[in-house]
Amino acid sequence: MQVLDKEIDRLDTVVKRFLDFTRPMEVKLEQTQLSQLLREVLEVARPQLQKANVEVVQSLPADVPEVFVDRDLLKQAVLNLVLNAVEAMPGGGQIRLELTRRAEMAEISVADTGRGIAPENRQRIFSTFLYNPARWQWNRIS
Repeated sequence: MQVLDKEIDRLDTVVKRFLDFTRPMEVKLEQTQLSQLLREVLEVARPQLQKANVEVVQSLPADVPEVFVDRDLLKQAVLNLVLNAVEAMPGGGQIRLELTRRAEMAEISVADTGRGIAPENRQRIFSTFLYNPARWQWNRIS
């Protein structure tokens, strides 16, 4: 119940930020232990992972230094990657979540055994999305 309460609060914040995305966003940096944050992401995603028969291989060492990040934004970004990976493996598969220390920095890696991104879409994966209310769908800005 505590995890659900935290996630409801976090999602509420994410939705509010999304609705306010046209205004400058206030980033709230706080000192964060990334291995703990990534474990929280896996806990939230656990029901979807189990339902989709997706195995998680994790390497989350505790000796990675704490970093200053916006916890909610980073958590949402990693959760989105994990859930997208689940969708890419409808018949099950494996997700690898890895945290690595790179000198005084940290690196998060998410990989899966899914079908991958179609070659024709690879150029657009970092495009901004624009909502078109007249068509009630999301359109990419190229």
